[in-house]
Amino acid sequence: MAWIDGKLQCLEPYYNGPKYKKELNDTKKEIKRTEEVMRRLNSDNTSLRSYNNSANKKISLLEIEAQQVLPSIKDALYWNTKFPQRKIRYPKVDVQTHLKFREIEGVTKIARDIMEMHHFTDLDEVANSWNKWVVTNVETQTRRSVSTKKPFVYKTEVKETWRTPEQTLFLGYGDCDDYMLLGYFVIRKMLMLLNEWEYHSHRLLCQVVFAFYGSNKLPRPAGWHANLLWIHSDLNYYTLETTFYASKALTHFGKLPQKYNPMYPLIDFTFTSEFAFSFHDLERDSYDYKKKLK
Repeated sequence: MAWIDGKLQCLEPYYNGPKYKKELNDTKKEIKRTEEVMRRLNSDNTSLRSYNNSANKKISLLEIEAQQVLPSIKDALYWNTKFPQRKIRYPKVDVQTHLKFREIEGVTKIARDIMEMHHFTDLDEVANSWNKWVVTNVETQTRRSVSTKKPFVYKTEVKETWRTPEQTLFLGYGDCDDYMLLGYFVIRKMLMLLNEWEYHSHRLLCQVVFAFYGSNKLPRPAGWHANLLWIHSDLNYYTLETTFYASKALTHFGKLPQKYNPMYPLIDFTFTSEFAFSFHDLERDSYDYKKKLK
């Protein structure tokens, strides 16, 4: 019973009638629609929060990267203090002594010949021209000349001796460390002729490294090896070869930094004409090791 328009009336017919049932069904449908809207809103809010969190993280990383100022390729102080400096004597003298500058007629001739053959657009090409020179001019067991004899030959020695560039040029043969010293003198001379050595001397280094054959997943140990390093304008170290691996170094230059190259897993020491550094590895960062050279 309920008062309707001032009269006490029975509602039972109303609750059992079609009008009430229709209103009840309409109300239930409205409730379901409201619940679905709320569910979607909650889902959208969760996705939005997740998106915002992800976006904020990316913004934070970008801000951190923006704050990290990359070193200048000309910043000699940075590159000369990047690794601990050490006093290294090998074979029996300070290693820097092997690189003491002097005018050598044969070195100047090679430097000028290379410069006449190539039209350099940057100093990275100057460094890589040494790889090309070794491929063309140094004969090894794995890279013999068929038609024309090459002017220089790789030859092992019984007793370890680092020959001077003068001796290597006179003999016409040497091992990896002999060509390492010759290469340093030649590249230095080219940079001097270009009036760039004063600003870029820190970019050229000699290194003694444990090498492996090939660059496969499981390369075979080859033994101790001597060659050169060049700090590329992309701020990575690249290998400048002296004997067997010059073809690979030529292909890898500017593409595969030495720190990602399994051919050179362990560095004993490096040095320039001013400093010597003792360390076991070049600095590594996150990298997709499955990436292959194209």
